[in-house]
Amino acid sequence: MTAIFESLAEYSEILATRGISTFDSLLRFDEGVVVNRNSRRSVLRVETLVPGKKFYLKRYGKPQWKDLPGHYLTLGRFSGYAPVEKLMVESFRSFGFITPRIVAFGEDRGKSLLLLEGLEPRVSLDDYIARYSPDEPTLTEIARQLANLVAGVHSRGACYPDLKIQHIFIDPDDPRGKIACIDHHRSRLYSSPKRRIKDLSALLKSAPRVPLKTKLTFLRTYVSRRLPYSRGIELRKLADQPALAKMILRG
Repeated sequence: MTAIFESLAEYSEILATRGISTFDSLLRFDEGVVVNRNSRRSVLRVETLVPGKKFYLKRYGKPQWKDLPGHYLTLGRFSGYAPVEKLMVESFRSFGFITPRIVAFGEDRGKSLLLLEGLEPRVSLDDYIARYSPDEPTLTEIARQLANLVAGVHSRGACYPDLKIQHIFIDPDDPRGKIACIDHHRSRLYSSPKRRIKDLSALLKSAPRVPLKTKLTFLRTYVSRRLPYSRGIELRKLADQPALAKMILRG
């Protein structure tokens, strides 16, 4: 397989001046800080390409065998991880959601990578709550926006397994403005009631500091558009019964 390397036209010259014009050159790039690393990927925060702007370089190793069927269902071919994430980022952007732009993409012999623009000055919803202690009306508006985003994803037949407040981003200067989302390497353009419930469960469990009232606002807004089931309990009933909701959300 011939190595694939693509970049946005507006960044091509900037990357070239740093010696980045091929898959291998970006794979070797190390001017940054590693912010996440596991057996499948590493994430490097890069602040040297454009003054005052942050980028994130996600480099993936070869895919595990168990992941290949899902990649085939998504792309119609066996591939590494970055091609799937690239498709999902482009899909979420086409849905009208704010998510990082892809600056560069590459793939070669199973390994793959993405260079993404940062969302700064936005911060994660988790950090925003911890640092700014938002009032109830602000949390209510964020909950409604988030519910509409999740319902929008699900209504298009997609799923978002990495849905958690650490991956939802807020502008601290405009907290009631449009929210953004990141991390789509496990998102897919196919779904099921079980997958949708898992998305909701992951989000709610990622938010132990979020008041129950705010979670109920999220659920009420979500179920006004969709009616999946969770543990055999209709979410509309869950949203209308705080005691029951409290038991399950802390479950």
